[in-house]
Amino acid sequence: MRVLILSFMCWIATGCTVSELARKGNTLKANEIVFFVKDKTVSCQGVVVQECLQVMRKPKGHVSGQLAWELFYDQIQGFTFVAGYEYELIIREIYIPMNEVPADAPSIRYELVREVRKILTYRP
Repeated sequence: MRVLILSFMCWIATGCTVSELARKGNTLKANEIVFFVKDKTVSCQGVVVQECLQVMRKPKGHVSGQLAWELFYDQIQGFTFVAGYEYELIIREIYIPMNEVPADAPSIRYELVREVRKILTYRP
């Protein structure tokens, strides 16, 4: 009975159930973000000329409006890109303390949490 009352109070306070939160996609942890990855890489120049992923980052809480493609110069640990597929990924951002970052290295490391969707768009 106590669990039922607590569940009801939680439902009243939040206005939705846990399953509704999951359905709305609000299950990301504080350091996780959604990346949409385009189906092909492009040539880009960081320190050297390289191939970059094209990504859209979906900010937490973003519900509408246009997102823009940007070049992604880093690697995503645990993710292997295959040309011809578009991806929706959940990525964990790990911030590295500045005193541990080598010169000319990024201070953020990206790790794949989950591949949400992989859609074939063309055959390379």
